[in-house]
Order: sequence, then C-alpha cells, then structure tokens
Amino acid sequence: MNLLFQRNIIYDAAHAGNCRIDLVMSANVKAAPLLIWFHGGGLESGIHTPGAEIVDFAQTYGIAVASCGYRMYPEAKYPDFVDDAARAVAHLLKDARADLAFSSVWVGGSSAGAYLAMMLCFDQNRLGALGVDNGRIAGWIFDAAQPTTHYNILRERGEDTARVVIDEAAPLYYVHGKLSAAARRPMLFIGAEHDVPGRNEQNALLRATLLSHGYPAESMESVIMPGYNHCEYDAARDENGFFLTRLCAGFMRRHTAK
Repeated sequence: MNLLFQRNIIYDAAHAGNCRIDLVMSANVKAAPLLIWFHGGGLESGIHTPGAEIVDFAQTYGIAVASCGYRMYPEAKYPDFVDDAARAVAHLLKDARADLAFSSVWVGGSSAGAYLAMMLCFDQNRLGALGVDNGRIAGWIFDAAQPTTHYNILRERGEDTARVVIDEAAPLYYVHGKLSAAARRPMLFIGAEHDVPGRNEQNALLRATLLSHGYPAESMESVIMPGYNHCEYDAARDENGFFLTRLCAGFMRRHTAK
C-alpha cells in the first residue's frame, strides 16, 4: 500500500521544537479514519516520529495516523504537556481542518501519551476551551495509561512517585455523573500482564467508576497482554502483524460498525 507522509507539521509556533505532528496515511484509501496518537516516555522522553507499529496502521489497515509530539520534562512543567496535547487535537480538527478528509477521528496514546489522551477525554474543558467539541471524537484508546496523577508530576512536586494521588492532574478526578455524552464514547484499555505495579488495578478502578456513573459496559473494552512487561507488546508482532495495531484497528472497526 502506497503511503503519504506529512512530516513536522508545527501546531504551536511558540514551541516548535516539540509541538510537531507527523501525519501518515494510505494513498489508496479515501475518507479513512484518523487516529491522533501521543507517544510514551514518562513525559520526559520519546519522539513524535512514528515507529513501524504506528506506520502499520496506515500500511495494513488504511487508518491515517497523526503522531504528535509535546513538551516534556525537564523543560516543561504540568500542565504544559496536557495543554500541548489539546492544542495538537485542536489543530487537526479545527485550525488545519484536516478532519474534512477523514471519516472519523479517534484519540489515543501509549503510556504517558495515553495519560494525555485520558486527560483530554475526561477533563472536557481542555478541548472545549479551544473551541473543539469533544463529540467529534469517535472513541479513545488508552494503552497502559496512568489514570491517577502521573508519577513524574509527583516528582515535579517533590512527592513520593509511588503515591496514588487523585487530584486535578488525574484523569480519574474528572469522572463524575455529569460527564457529557461526548465522554461516553467507546474506550479501549490495553495493559501488560506484568505492567507497572498497580497500573492494571488503577485502570480497573477507572472502569468501575465509569460503570457506576452509567457508562455503557458494551462500549468499554479491556485487554491484558499475557507475558509482557509495560508496553513491550507495542512493537511486538507475530505472523499476522503488530499486536498493537491489530487490537486498535479491530476496536475501531467494531465500534464504527455500531
């Protein structure tokens, strides 16, 4: 499948070194779904240049991917990276009008990137303040996300990074009975059997909290990858291709059909 790349799209000129997007799509698929993806790295490392597993979304499944960079530690402080994630989505959906070429828009990320996606999902003011309707997002993918306050935000505060904190910097903090219909979109949770201690349990708590507030169980999927450590499966593959893209593409297909 022939691919088209748009590299280093700057979405915030004031922080152009980090605030860039690489867009990859199939040249053969018209009106493809778009997946906006935030890389992992603990909010302190990682690049927006898409790896082979990200390119595989377009190569194998015809899903366009916008791989987004953002400011990180030590230069950035909370909430710089969350604000950047919101600006990246706003640029793609509003400023650049890129959504006009896509059939649907999904948002996700891996590890720290999944934390950023969660913050945008549940703290609906983040996108709303930029003029973006959360209802434009068809669904969310959280790959090994931390739904509590991120450990590096705790480090920034001088706190014990192993603490479990739920405050304004935690996605879980924003789960309540007044969540709009836009926050009740389909969600995919992915984790590893040997993930960061407590990570799977925290995500189980998030899902239970969503259910207690009326989130539809049929719109929420959870997958634990057996035998893997934190995010090791992202770039792993078998004879049928990359695990990550297969899981995500199947989820998108099932919920698009609904």
